Amino acid sequence: MSSLRMAVVWFLGVFGLTTPAHAVNTHDVGQSYIFLRIDNTSIHGRFEIPVGYLNQALSLSFRTDGGVVLADIDLHIDSITSYFRRHAAFTSAEGTSEITFGAYRLYQTSFAQFVVIDFSLPEFAAPPEYLDVRYTAVFDVDPQHRGLLVEEHNWKTGTFNEEANVALIFTPNDTEQRLDLSSSSIWRGFKSLVALGTHHIWIGIDHVLFLLALLLPAVLVRKHGRWQPVEG
Repeated sequence: MSSLRMAVVWFLGVFGLTTPAHAVNTHDVGQSYIFLRIDNTSIHGRFEIPVGYLNQALSLSFRTDGGVVLADIDLHIDSITSYFRRHAAFTSAEGTSEITFGAYRLYQTSFAQFVVIDFSLPEFAAPPEYLDVRYTAVFDVDPQHRGLLVEEHNWKTGTFNEEANVALIFTPNDTEQRLDLSSSSIWRGFKSLVALGTHHIWIGIDHVLFLLALLLPAVLVRKHGRWQPVEG
């Protein structure tokens, strides 16, 4: 692999710019997700949130060792859906849409279990041009949390089954954003991911130490106008 290619791969990895959705198993700790499928006059989606955050937000006692089963979720699903109803809203030119919840399930990653809840919005009279999204889940119990909205399907922009298309990133200081449904959000998502990657580096001492460790193999010294290897 060339030096340039290695540098590009390193940059993408460090700044979190490689595909961020669970289609390639890249759910990340500290994040919850909204996935949207936008058709002509209908919008369907799902919320995905780690069980540990539900423990914090709703004072529950789900196991965090990967041992949660669907029967555990059954006991608290009403509280969980009510929580999302309070902390998420979708508004178009036709007004704020009522969220209707559907099936739910568990999604397992190597570091956490996610509760996945399907939802739908009422049919629109005409194809919506935009969607104002409010998302405040978890921020009150963890200010470092980030909510990612993934536009995985949108017939109008030619986006089909793309589970890595991050369109919006919600933070405690930015909980209301507009999603343009009539144009591609690739550039907006790219900029958001750069900001998210930078945030991940500076909140984690392990990331900072990693960057410093990259300097350790520097075993060259400038001598007589040229770089020369250090003998010891």
